[in-house]
Formats: sequence, C-alpha cells, structure tokens
Amino acid sequence: MNNFFAKFYFLLRFALTLCGISAFLIGKLYSQSVETYLETAKKQMAEAKYEEAILVLNKAEALDKKNPEILATRASIRIEQGAYKEAMPDLKKAVRLDDQNPEYFYMIATIEDSLGRHKQAFETIAKAIVLNPNVAKYFLLRGHIIYTFKAWQQAITNLNLAIQLDPESAPSYYWRGIVRFEMVDSYGACKDWKKAKELGIEKAQVKIDKHCDS
Repeated sequence: MNNFFAKFYFLLRFALTLCGISAFLIGKLYSQSVETYLETAKKQMAEAKYEEAILVLNKAEALDKKNPEILATRASIRIEQGAYKEAMPDLKKAVRLDDQNPEYFYMIATIEDSLGRHKQAFETIAKAIVLNPNVAKYFLLRGHIIYTFKAWQQAITNLNLAIQLDPESAPSYYWRGIVRFEMVDSYGACKDWKKAKELGIEKAQVKIDKHCDS
C-alpha cells in the first residue's frame, strides 16, 4: 500500500510539473504574440498605414485587454489622424492601468489643448512633469497652454526650460518668439524665429518677413 501511494505521489508531482512547464510556455508564446503585434503596428504606423496598424492592435488587445501600451499606441495613431475624441477613451484606460507613465498624461494634455480645454490641459501636463521633469516637450506644451492664458512671463519660463532641456527644440524657439512679440520684445522674437527657421520650422519665415528686419 505504501508503495502504491509513493508511486501515486511521484506521478502526481510529475503531472503538476508538466502542467507548470506548459503554462510557462503558453505564457511566453502569448507574450511574444502581443509584442509581435505591437512591433508590427508601430512599423505600419511609421509607414502611415494607420488603419492596418489599428487592426493589428485590435488583435493584440484581444489577447491582452489590460496592456496600456496597446491602448496608448492605438491612441497615438488616432492623434496622428486628428481623431482626438476617438483617442481619449484609450488614453484614459491606459492611465487607469498605469498612472506612472508620464507619456500618457502628455498625450491626454495634447488632446485637451487641441480641443481648447486649456485649463484641463494645464492640470494634466502638470502630472506628466511631476513624473518626469526632464522632458523638453512637456514644458513646451505647458508654455503653449499658458500662452493661451496670456500669462506671458510664465509662458517664457516654461519655454526657457524646454530649450534648456533640448537646445535643438525648434518649436520651443518658435513659440518663445511669439510670446516675446506679445511682450513687445521684437528683437528677442526675431532672434527666436530665425533660430526656429534654422532648425527647420519653415513657417517661422512668415513671421520673419512680417516683423523682422532682414
């Protein structure tokens, strides 16, 4: 009888070990499938194949409904398409799943700013900055938002920080030029617009032609 139980116990442990290995392999394959879908979608997005990328991300979401990266990637495609309202539900869900990723707050603030919800955008971008105060585009966005409040000096402060973090940030120079012009600092504005043009902002030339000496 003791021999029977010993064999039974051995077989039971062997079966459980096999189950554990199977579960591990299934989990690994499952994870690889989601990652493969994400990589494929990002490549399609880079090629402006937006709808194909959305379909791939939908397949990824069917495998993992609690993956914030899938949601944020799909939202970024909608933002690229200008479909802001369609992007927002994915981003809000992404934040619920991971409230420590500053990029999600930045994306939400970008949408809010684009939709004219500047007070909400101001509060949202502040969350991104608290999580990571070393990203130039966060201060650029906050500078632009504050510009809509006509708080010129505060806008300048944020745009200065954006430029300190990224001296090659062409949009930061462009917007600082606009704020400086509002502050009746034509010299500073023109200097910034010329720098923005040098860094690739073609529309800065319009400002230069209109307001600056050659």
